[in-house]
Order: sequence, then C-alpha cells, then structure tokens
Amino acid sequence: MPKIAGIDFDQKGEGYPTVICLHGIGGDSDSFLPQLDFFSSNFRIISWNMPGYKNSDFIKNLTFEKLSYCLFNFIKSLKIKKCHLIGQSIGGMIAQDFALRFPELIEGLVLLATTSAFGGKNDDFKKEFIKSRLQPLDEGINMDFLAKITIPKIVGKKIEKKNLDIAINSMAKIPEKTYREILKCLVTFDRYFEIEKLAIPCCLLSGKIDNNAPARTMQKISLKIQNSQFHIFEKVGHLINLEIPEVSNTIISKFLNSLKVKL
Repeated sequence: MPKIAGIDFDQKGEGYPTVICLHGIGGDSDSFLPQLDFFSSNFRIISWNMPGYKNSDFIKNLTFEKLSYCLFNFIKSLKIKKCHLIGQSIGGMIAQDFALRFPELIEGLVLLATTSAFGGKNDDFKKEFIKSRLQPLDEGINMDFLAKITIPKIVGKKIEKKNLDIAINSMAKIPEKTYREILKCLVTFDRYFEIEKLAIPCCLLSGKIDNNAPARTMQKISLKIQNSQFHIFEKVGHLINLEIPEVSNTIISKFLNSLKVKL
C-alpha cells in the first residue's frame, strides 16, 4: 500500500476529478471497496485511512482541525487541484469541516450517514457517551470481539454477508489507542451553524433505521445547504455504502457525473 503525507490509502482508476472516500470510526479504507471497484472506470478514486488506522501515522490529541489539515497535506502531496469527497459518519464530518476550510479544493460533497454536529451539547452527555463506548474495552473485551457485537447492531438486514464481514474485519483491526483517540475527537464536532455557508453541491444519503445519524437530522441538514439533494432508504442503517452498494453507487455516480459535465 502507498503512503503519502503520513496517510495510508488505496486507489483505483484514472481520470479527473479525483474522488476521495473518508471512512467512519469503525471502518478503514476497505469500507469503500464497493465504491473503489465501481467508480474506477470513470474516476481516480482514493480511499484513505484516517490517522492511526492501518498504516497511517497516529496523531495524539486529535481534533477536526488536525484531521482537515492532514487531509489538506494529503491532497497537496498527491498534486490534486480539485476533488470530490465522499464521507461516511465521522468521515462526513471531516468532509464538512474540510469543505468549510478549503472550499476551493472541492467540487462536490457526498455525505453518508452523518450530521453537522455531535448530538450531545452537554459535557456530561459527551462524557457518558465516551464512557459507554469504551466500557467494553475497559472491561477487557478486545476490538475483534467488540466489532462482532457492534457492527451487526448498526446495519439493516439488506447487507450481504461479504459486506458485513468487510465491516466487521475493518473495525476488528483498529488499534485500541486509535479507537479511544477518535472517540474523544468525535464528541467535539460542531458545524451546525456554519453548514448553511456551504455553496458546494452536496448529495446526502440516509438510512431510515440509522440511530447514529437519524434521517430526520440529515434531512434538516440538506435543507440548510443551498445546493443539495437528499435520499433516504428504507430498512437501511448506518453503513449505507456497504448495505446497498448498487443503489448508493448509482445515485452517487449520477450526482458526480452531473458535476463533471459542468467542469
């Protein structure tokens, strides 16, 4: 696997523009395997590994500012002038943060199962959230077992076994220190009031049974973005691009190609 600016990544295809996929907390670059295969015939598509995931450099005291500048250095090191971002869950948060900081580098945003701010404003809620997520690890459960009990709970029944296995294997491989660090970062995200400043075309995909990024919340986000489209899917959970890859790929492809025509 190549490594640029401290980031480990997978890529396929050639062409312009580049599409960069940003995975969620429980994922890695493999989370977008169905997209790497599908989009590589028309785009250069890259799936990164966040700091600390796979062979990407670990970063202490992680913040969204650090994540955005990490992505910025990654993009510049690859000599990419403009790109599309596809972000799932916290990857969608990074995509929003990055697009607000560096709008000149982004042609389009695809936001999957994400929100414009972490759900709990109260510090006690945030502390309790982190505590509940880390309690299994504190009690001696390893990431492999945690993945096997966590992933099935956040997806719908439409997901094929091979894609469920991809999701479980991705989470199982996350180093415990990385998982702890990224959770602390997650609860600090808040772009609720800035999201309406986005002028970049945006496509939002939401699962009807997703409790982590509720559909009603994502629909409200889409109404705040001036140039956006919103799609909701029945019986789909948090891992949309793995649960219904054919459907989500078709929608994303139509969106990206509509922007490509305008270049």
